[in-house]
Amino acid sequence: MIKVNVSEELSSLAQSMLDYNFNDVVVLKDNTIIMDWHNPKDRVNFIFSCTKSVVSILIGILVDNHSNICLGDSIVDHLPNQSFKDENYRDVSIEKLLSMTSGIEWNEMRRGNIEYNKMVKGDWLNYVLSKEVNALSIGKFNYCDGNSLLLSSLINHYEGVSAHKYAEQFLFKPLGISKTKWKEQYGLSMGGTGLHMKSQDLLKIGYLVLNRGKYGDKRIVSSEWVDKMTTVHSIGYPDWFGNYGLHWWISGKHINGHVDMYYALGDHGQYLFVIPEMNVVTCIRKKVGKRKDMFLPRDFLFDSIFPYLSK
Repeated sequence: MIKVNVSEELSSLAQSMLDYNFNDVVVLKDNTIIMDWHNPKDRVNFIFSCTKSVVSILIGILVDNHSNICLGDSIVDHLPNQSFKDENYRDVSIEKLLSMTSGIEWNEMRRGNIEYNKMVKGDWLNYVLSKEVNALSIGKFNYCDGNSLLLSSLINHYEGVSAHKYAEQFLFKPLGISKTKWKEQYGLSMGGTGLHMKSQDLLKIGYLVLNRGKYGDKRIVSSEWVDKMTTVHSIGYPDWFGNYGLHWWISGKHINGHVDMYYALGDHGQYLFVIPEMNVVTCIRKKVGKRKDMFLPRDFLFDSIFPYLSK
């Protein structure tokens, strides 16, 4: 289990973080928290699209518990009560939703969240179901919050509760996470974003992934799922964030120049880094600001934290 032994040397870096407008930096090395810094304190706060990576774990738990769900299955077969506008949805598998290769017509990452902003103005699910699927784009990476909402709906269909309620029972409670918030509409959790939690609790999610689905002696999700989740499934944005697994970003040393790692990423600089070869998990959360500054936490990891860890 996680222990705490905060390094005085790492703590001295805290003052420099004020210039970066960081909220939280928590570093775990070899099962021990060696840095635990907050400005001003660790709060239940937004994690933006880090929510997607939590949803992936929930889908893993769902698949573990329902033998009739296969990643290659069409989402249409698993949401029989929904009306899909485009017949091409028949070719959209659960795996393609997870790997952001569904082909759903969606302009988000490169267009200032324009699609997301349209979705949240009305009925979220109906908006996604009304979108067209480009058959030629199925299998090609395109970042899409609509994918994540359909995955959240999958949990509703099989469990009869929202993704948040499901997480509270099968993920958060076993990890000792008791205080969270998640945006919902008509009992449906917003799959791509909207989850709020403390940074130390987000770190526990990373610790679970580092240990391939186990938390202490508790098996939360299968190791097979974690391995699949953190394996490259689509190209992603190699020049920006790295490749893409199943709702997790994957950045190899050949991309970032430092180390092989995978991570959850939220808008405005919310990061959960998992670095297996160093046995390290790091949660860095930045204040909402200019989008050009969202890479500052990653740079801080490489430029300030790594030198200490490499000693």
